[in-house]
Formats: sequence, structure tokens, C-alpha cells
Amino acid sequence: MVAMYGDRGAGRQAAIDDSRRIGALAATLDDPEKVSLLIRGKSLDDIEYETQPIEAKLREGLTDCKVILGEIAAAIGATPPSEELAGAVLPLAIQIQKQAANIVRQLNQLQLGNLE
Repeated sequence: MVAMYGDRGAGRQAAIDDSRRIGALAATLDDPEKVSLLIRGKSLDDIEYETQPIEAKLREGLTDCKVILGEIAAAIGATPPSEELAGAVLPLAIQIQKQAANIVRQLNQLQLGNLE
């Protein structure tokens, strides 16, 4: 019931925000891992993402990143940010660059059979 309606007293949001997702919520109850995530307060969308096979996460996640980064690059080209804003977001961009480089390194190692 808490997953379906939330609990204001405990500050917990409902796992779904649309009654049309009740069937999907019910299907979640068949999987102990998903039930555990529900108990921890995760939303149904978060649970569906977290329990996807790695193949789907990689393909969808990397495609999403490519699209978003392409949109950001185009926006910067069309309307360059101020120096102040560029300086403010540069540390975040560097973190993203490092994460992307780490993913590339891991995938290269897996392809070469050097990472398990």
C-alpha cells in the first residue's frame, strides 16, 4: 500500500505516479530484488532502470549520453555561456569526461579479456 500511495507521515513518495502503472507495480512484487528496492523507497521507474540487464543499460545509457552531450555542444555553439558560467560548470564537465574515459577503459579491457 505504501508503494502505491506513499506515506506522508514517513515522508515516502508513492512508487508510481499514475494509476495506469498499477499492473507494472504488481508485477514488481514477484521479484525479491525489486521488492527490496520498493521497501527502500525507490520509484517504479528507478527500479525498472536499476534491474535492467547490463546490455540495455549500456545501449540506452550511452545513447542517452551521446544525445544529451550533442545537444549541449550545439547549445554552446549557438549561444556561448558567459565566462562565469563556463568556469562554474567546468569542474562538472571534467568529472563527466573522467567518467566517460573510465567507461571506455573498462570496455577496452573487457574487449581484450583483461577485466572480469
